[in-house]
Amino acid sequence: MAYSRDRFLSEGFGRRYLWIDVVNSMQWDGRGNVTDHLEDDSWVRACLVRWDLGVWTTAMGSSTQELQKSRSLLRTLVTSWSASRTLAAPDLRAVNAALGVPVRRIFSRDPRGWHLAIRPLRSNAEWIGASALESFAKAFTEDDPERIKICPNGGCRWVFFDETTRNIRKWCRDAACGNRDRVRRSRLRFRS
Repeated sequence: MAYSRDRFLSEGFGRRYLWIDVVNSMQWDGRGNVTDHLEDDSWVRACLVRWDLGVWTTAMGSSTQELQKSRSLLRTLVTSWSASRTLAAPDLRAVNAALGVPVRRIFSRDPRGWHLAIRPLRSNAEWIGASALESFAKAFTEDDPERIKICPNGGCRWVFFDETTRNIRKWCRDAACGNRDRVRRSRLRFRS
C-alpha cells in the first residue's frame, strides 16, 4: 500500500524533525520484524513532501545507499547521545563532513512575502542526508536535546522527541510498547 501524506503522519512520521523520520525509516514492529521504508519510493516521496525537500526522482532512487549511510550515522549519534548525553569528537566530525553539501541561497517573493532559502546545487540523496543531519543539529541548538529518547523496548527502538511538560515520557507509544512492558512484568510477577 502506497504512502500518502495522511498515512505517513498517522504512522508517527513527520512530527518534529526530519532526522527522526530518517532514523525511524528502519522500523521494528516490537516483535522482531523490520521494515526499511527507504526501499519504498512512496514513503520517501511522502517524507520529502512533508519536509519540503523536493521531488524524489529516479536518479535519487538509485542512491538510497547514501540515505542509508545518513540513517546509520544518525542512529549511531542518537544511540551515543542516549547512552552518555554527549557526542564524541569523531561523531561531530562525521556530522560536519556530511553537512558539507554545496548550496546556493535564493531570495524570492510570493504572495506570503519575502523568502531567503538555501537550496542545493544538486538535489540528490546526499542533500537529503545533509538536511536530516542539519535537523539533528537544530535539535541541539534550537531545542532541548534532553528530550531526545529511544523507546526502551529492544524490539522497537523508535526514536522520539518527548514533548510532555515534565519530560517524563518513556515509551514511543504507551498503548503499544508501554502496554507490552506492563503485560511482561505482570506475567513475571504471576509466575513468581
